[in-house]
Amino acid sequence: MEAESYCHRFLRLNGSSSGTVTNDINMDTWAQFLGGLFNSRSLGRGESLNLKSLLPGDFTDDLHFAFLSAEVELALGGMKNRKAPGPDNLQNEVVRLLWAALPDEITAFLNVCLELGSFPVAWKNSNLKLLYKGKGAVSDVNSYRGISLCCSLYNLLDRVMNNRLYSRLIDLIPSNQFGFVKGRSTIQAVQLLVDEINFVVYEKKTPLYALFLDVKKAFDSVSRHFIFEELVGTGRFSVRELNLLAEMLDANFLTVRDGVSVSEPIVQSNGVKQGGSISPFLFIFALSDINSLFADFPNVKIILFADDMVLLSSSLDDIRRSLELLISYLAFRELELNFDKCKILKFRNKGRGRLKNTDSLIVHNMPIEFVNEFTYLGVVFQASGISFSKHVAKKVRAAILATAALKNLAKSSLSTALKLFDLAIAPIASYGIQVIWPYLTLNDLQKLETAKSRFLKKALCLSKFMKSRLAYKLADTEFFVDKLCSRFSLPRTQNYNKFIDNQLFKISEIDPEFYSAPAMVNPS
Repeated sequence: MEAESYCHRFLRLNGSSSGTVTNDINMDTWAQFLGGLFNSRSLGRGESLNLKSLLPGDFTDDLHFAFLSAEVELALGGMKNRKAPGPDNLQNEVVRLLWAALPDEITAFLNVCLELGSFPVAWKNSNLKLLYKGKGAVSDVNSYRGISLCCSLYNLLDRVMNNRLYSRLIDLIPSNQFGFVKGRSTIQAVQLLVDEINFVVYEKKTPLYALFLDVKKAFDSVSRHFIFEELVGTGRFSVRELNLLAEMLDANFLTVRDGVSVSEPIVQSNGVKQGGSISPFLFIFALSDINSLFADFPNVKIILFADDMVLLSSSLDDIRRSLELLISYLAFRELELNFDKCKILKFRNKGRGRLKNTDSLIVHNMPIEFVNEFTYLGVVFQASGISFSKHVAKKVRAAILATAALKNLAKSSLSTALKLFDLAIAPIASYGIQVIWPYLTLNDLQKLETAKSRFLKKALCLSKFMKSRLAYKLADTEFFVDKLCSRFSLPRTQNYNKFIDNQLFKISEIDPEFYSAPAMVNPS
C-alpha cells in the first residue's frame, strides 16, 4: 500500500493524471452542446418523464423488502475515498463518519425514500466534470467525457439500488457481455476474439470478417423510458422499488463549472449518468436480449464490452443482414451507430492476400471501411489475427513516454523506482500479455524488454545508448519478460527460452572489470 500511495503521488506531481480541461470552450458552447446531447426530449426544468405512469395498476408489492442496515453498510464500503464531491460538498469520508455515528438513522432515511418512491429534490442536481479524453482537439466539445458528481447520500442510495438490481438481474446478462460484470474483463473479451480467429481461420481454413461497431454517445443517449419498461417487465421488483427507480431515472439537472463561470442547470432526460454506480448495469441490461437478434444467423457471433461490439462471421452477407437487424434494435433504444468509426477487418491466414472485389459492405447507403489493423479494447489486431508486433510496439512506446514524463525519477531510491515501474509502467507495456503471449516472436519479446531497460537507464542516470545488460547488473533486477512469465504463470514458449538464453549470454559477455567498478563494489 505504501508503494501504491507513492506511485499515485509521484504521477500526480509529474502531471500524469487526467484533469478537467474546459477553458478552451466558452460556457455558451457547452450549454448548447450538452443541452442537445442530454435533453433530446426538450424537457423544461419543471417537467417530468412520467415514468411512474408506465406501472400497471394491478401491480402488487409482494416483493417488497426494506433496506437493511447491512445492505447500506455494504454499499458504503464500495464508495471510494478521495473522490470529488457533488453539490453538497460532502466527500465520502464524511458519509463514513456520519454512518459511524448514525447508522440506524441513515438506514431509516433511505427507507423513507423507498416508501415514498422519492428523495430530496436537491439530489436531482449534480455537477458535471468534463474530462479530456486524451485525443482530439481541446477546443472540440466531443473530445471530452462528462462525469456526474452527485450528492453523497444520493450516491449511497444509488449504490444500494445497484446492488439490488445486480443480484436480481445478473442472470439475464448474456455470457458474451464482458462489460461491468463481476469476474469478466476486457482481456476475456479479447481472448474470445483470438479463439474465434484460431478456430475459423487456422482450423477451418476460412477467412473471418470482424465488424467493429461504434455506438454514438451510447451512455448519454440510451432511452430511460425503454430501460424502465424493461425493469417493470422483469416482474422482479416491488411497486416501491419501481417508484424509486422511476424517480432516479426521471429528469435530472447538470451544472458545468469551468473555473471561471457556472452554467445554468442543464436538463438531462436521456442517457444514464456517467459516474453513477447504477448506470453501467442499467446500460448493459438494456442490451441483455441482444443475442436473440442472431437466432436466424447461426454463423454470426457477437462479442460485447458494454457498448463496444464486434460482429464475427465467415459470411459477409450474414454480417450485412444481421447488421440491419442490429441497427433497428439499437434505434428502439434511441441508440445509433457512428458509421464513420465502424470498421471491418478480414482476418486471413497469416494476413496474406489482398481484399477481393466482393469484400465490400454498404449499409443504409453508408460504406464501412475495410482496414488491415484495428485496436479492439486496447489490443492492436492485424490481418493475421495472431501477430501482435504492432501491439507490442505501441504499448512499449507508451511505456517509454510514461517513463520520460517522470521528471524526478532519478531522485528516488532504486527500490522505490523499481516499485514504481511495477505499479505504473509495467501495466502499460504488458497490457493484454495473457492473450498475446503464445504468439509473441523473439523480436516482440526483445522489444517488450526495452520498456524496462529504458526505465532503468533513466532511474540510474545512464545514457539510453549504454548496453542494457549493464543497467540490469547495476540494478540487480530480473528481466521484465521473465517476471511477466512468472507473474501471470505464462507458458515457457520456444521464443521465451531463446530470449532468456540470449539475455544470459549477453550477461556472460560483460567485461570482468565491470564488477570491480565503484558502483558495483559499493552500490549505496
